Amino acid sequence: MAEEQPQRVWTKGFVLMWAGQFLVSMNFYLLMTVMALYAMERFGTDESSAGVATSTFIVGAVVARLLTGKYMEIVGRRRVLLAALVLLTLCSAAYLLDTGFAGLLVVRVLNGVAFGMSTTVLPAAVQALIPPGRRGEGTGYFMLSTTLAAALGPLVGLTLSTAAGYPVLFWTCTGVAAAGALLGVVTRVPELTLSAEQRRGLRSFAPSQFVEARALPVAALMLFVGTGYASILSFINPFAVQEDLVGPAGAYFLAYAATILVSRPFAGRLQDRRGDNAVLYPALVLFAVALLLLAAADSAAVMLASGTVLGVGYGAVLSAAQAAAVRSAPLTRVGLATSTFFLSMDVGVALGPVLLGALVPALGYRGMYVAAAGVVVLGLVYYAAVPARRGGRPAAGGA
Repeated sequence: MAEEQPQRVWTKGFVLMWAGQFLVSMNFYLLMTVMALYAMERFGTDESSAGVATSTFIVGAVVARLLTGKYMEIVGRRRVLLAALVLLTLCSAAYLLDTGFAGLLVVRVLNGVAFGMSTTVLPAAVQALIPPGRRGEGTGYFMLSTTLAAALGPLVGLTLSTAAGYPVLFWTCTGVAAAGALLGVVTRVPELTLSAEQRRGLRSFAPSQFVEARALPVAALMLFVGTGYASILSFINPFAVQEDLVGPAGAYFLAYAATILVSRPFAGRLQDRRGDNAVLYPALVLFAVALLLLAAADSAAVMLASGTVLGVGYGAVLSAAQAAAVRSAPLTRVGLATSTFFLSMDVGVALGPVLLGALVPALGYRGMYVAAAGVVVLGLVYYAAVPARRGGRPAAGGA
């Protein structure tokens, strides 16, 4: 007989993993939104090369996700998580070394590996603590950890880098990563019990043991979403400097996060009751609108309006699509479904800075953001056309 699932979402284990995800995400956002500007100021690179400094991080994350979704079930989720958090701490400290631009790229790759490992284990493991009938709501609550980091990280990162200098920023990142590693030591990570046959299957090198095919229709959507979001992560700071909007740029992610804190619980409940499509269609439209508002931003009011709409749009897409991807897979393949989802997202985030950054010399930042909105619209067209739409059913057990 199946063990009865607890109906509470905010259990002790959930809170500890929520905090771990927050610290890892905080480390990511402290660095991600200043890295392109750091590369341009420190090494004199152009926008496209600065985008490479962002994208190499994602290359490491992509490789890590391909392997982590599979091997975390063989080696053990907790062991993989602890190794990732230690590596994250070492990489954060390595930014303090004078390695040159080539060395920076190496550190970015390793940093991406650590990030990819930890943010595959945590979202996959926490699913064991969320009642099936509250999957959308629980996943939305868990992703608020990333939202809070997205609000604080860019603001703190930009403030520290401009007011105190990059070394202070890198020491802060090291402290955040070390706190995450200490938290990982005391966190009990739910492990997946596998049969001998299932273990043998995971040890094979068949494509099905690296990617969860049932999650692919939704995961592919994240290629478009990640590419569009990368335009904000990588270029909002140089755009703000050029347009004399540095102050509003610092508050941009605060507006984004505040909107998510209000809207995401409602979006999660709506998804559990009405299905994935009830959230994803309007959220994708709003994401594109947010990018168009950013392209038109000539004042603090317009920029903050963009951040607010982004919170309802992109914020809802991320949690709703993840819940849909996880729900598409059996329990024994939740790890692979999670890694497949974020792998696709990472590929989009990696491509975005290079492809969209290459448009800046010809179109400027404003034209680049219009192009990013077009990418999101293409994602909406894709989602409307593929079988992923059949995943628009309410969650089992949902009211």
